Amino acid sequence: MKTKASSHFGKEVRRNFLRYTRKKARKLNEALHASVEEHVPEAVHKFRKATRDLQCIIAVCGIRRSTRKMKRTRDALRESRHALSDTRDSDVLLGLVKRKQHGSRNAQERADWSAVAERLIERRHRTLKLFAKKADFQKFSQLTSTAKAIIRKKAESEPMTENLAELLQQCWRKWNAAIDAFDCDPKVSRLHAVRIKAKSLRYALDLRHEFYPHAQLEEASSWLKDLQDQIGAWHDELALSQLARSTFPNSPRAPDAAKIVLGIKEQEIAMAETAQQYLQSLRATDEYQRLRRLLSAAIFAMANDQAAEPPARAAITGLLH
Repeated sequence: MKTKASSHFGKEVRRNFLRYTRKKARKLNEALHASVEEHVPEAVHKFRKATRDLQCIIAVCGIRRSTRKMKRTRDALRESRHALSDTRDSDVLLGLVKRKQHGSRNAQERADWSAVAERLIERRHRTLKLFAKKADFQKFSQLTSTAKAIIRKKAESEPMTENLAELLQQCWRKWNAAIDAFDCDPKVSRLHAVRIKAKSLRYALDLRHEFYPHAQLEEASSWLKDLQDQIGAWHDELALSQLARSTFPNSPRAPDAAKIVLGIKEQEIAMAETAQQYLQSLRATDEYQRLRRLLSAAIFAMANDQAAEPPARAAITGLLH
């Protein structure tokens, strides 16, 4: 039987989830307008982040019993974010190309890197143009309204605190599985998967911090962000090397380009090996062990909250093995 304090706590959690959802939905629509109509570069990042925030909340709602509508909404948010992936990647890679040009030893090398830059600029322009052409403000408004309706309904019937604890647990396991997969086969796509799963874990951790603030969890999230950025830097360099090798002419008549390609491939192999060694030793670091302990404690605390239902309290020990 629920106590009066438990009932009040549950209502407060629901209110907080709905308030947070409205804020993120508003940011999504604002960033969409800024991206398409005002061509604000930072708006692309804000738009992609807002889709992840909403997707994370819906994941909390559907962690136990997902519905077809929830899946469609999450897929739509993911697809809209992926539609701007090339824009984000092009912006990052253009910054890397500028550094390569600055460090070039001769005019031919600079010209070769300019060819890569031109290809990236064309890709970015093409992606943004296509996104703007397909962008339907009314459709996105309906999408955010659907997301809010789903969360409002689920918050009334689901134990949101327990669901969030279960999502943290799931994200942790998927991240570690991605690390193991890259260790077995260190290729670019699997390194990218490690970064994406780290980001999913961080978003779930930040959501937990939003409703249950804790300084140590905030520090752990910052460590995850640094780790994610480090992995992202490796991934971006590897992606640039692949793009450069497909852009530079591969013939005896282009010795300068061939020389650059050789150096790029050598660096690519070295980076892949460095990333593999780094991730192999990651679990032995103090930061990783601290994050594991903090997550275990956070999950235990939420599952043992006075407002929690009994089923979520099972198998607490060893949650993050």
